[in-house]
Amino acid sequence: MPSLIQYLEDFNGETPFIRWFFESLTQEEQDFVDFVLDGVLSSSGIDLLSGNWLKDLGDNLYQLRLRILGSDGRARILLRVFLTFFPNDEILIISGYCKLRNPGSANQKFEIDRAKQLLKQWKSKSDTMWNPT
Repeated sequence: MPSLIQYLEDFNGETPFIRWFFESLTQEEQDFVDFVLDGVLSSSGIDLLSGNWLKDLGDNLYQLRLRILGSDGRARILLRVFLTFFPNDEILIISGYCKLRNPGSANQKFEIDRAKQLLKQWKSKSDTMWNPT
């Protein structure tokens, strides 16, 4: 049974992932994200932990790793999507970032901490912050 994908809405009524998706990604990147969310994540969910797609970051936060290599073997697309899982096959997409345009461990730590904070805030008001797809 496919999982229901939803998007976190912050205290300002914005969806960090949707904003990043439309304001920061190229059309090719958007198409790839759509394919992975709809075709891979929604059908496999947490089972992706057994491979390279998904990494457990602790505190119920997961990092979905999206990569396409170019003909030279280097990453042409290198994106991270932060999410969490809930019972009844529900997935909450929190935020994302591009590792190619924003490299470095300091930026990665910032993005992970930001996603953890967004999730913590969401949990404190979860009844009013679900945005079904």
